[in-house]
Amino acid sequence: FIEPKYDYQVDIPKVLYHASPLKFKEKILKSGLSPRSGNKLSNHPDRIYLTDSYNKCVRFGEYLVMNDRESEYYKNGYCIYEISGDSINNLYSDINFREGGFYTLDNISPDRIKLLKEIKKDDL
Repeated sequence: FIEPKYDYQVDIPKVLYHASPLKFKEKILKSGLSPRSGNKLSNHPDRIYLTDSYNKCVRFGEYLVMNDRESEYYKNGYCIYEISGDSINNLYSDINFREGGFYTLDNISPDRIKLLKEIKKDDL
């Protein structure tokens, strides 16, 4: 099916969470997050995916590790980041993850990002 380019805009929670490959940890903490389209789950404009729940974020990270075995991205594990909602201007509901899944097209500066947890593949 064809996904819409933009979904409907939603209110921005005070805190959001993001899962990203362990290999990008230092770059994210130094430079922040910028929209990318490297995810192969679907085709879409550059985005940063977020959720409103730490537990949903962990489950999504585990899903990526277990279902992206061909990729070099998640082979070593992933990190969970807390994102300050006030760093985002526009937040959209994700059609593939309606219950608490969002995306933004905004850059997120490193001072609005906090590393919460590193999850190495051996720990899963």
